[in-house]
Amino acid sequence: MVWISDLGCWVSKYELTNRQYRRYDPTKQTSPGYVGLLDGPEQPVVEVNYVEAVAFCQWLTERERSSGRVPPGFQ
Repeated sequence: MVWISDLGCWVSKYELTNRQYRRYDPTKQTSPGYVGLLDGPEQPVVEVNYVEAVAFCQWLTERERSSGRVPPGFQ
């Protein structure tokens, strides 16, 4: 994670992979147009809308907070 002071938030240093996103939503399927192109576990997740992205970030924040990985002052 990288702190972006202008935004006041943490941002992932790397793109989110299908494997990482599926820990949150195991039912996430790649649409037929991307099968074979962007459906591998280490490829970036695609077709995630704003609402899904916000929900994922909230889930990840809670997960990191409960494991003690959220830096002090950012809880």
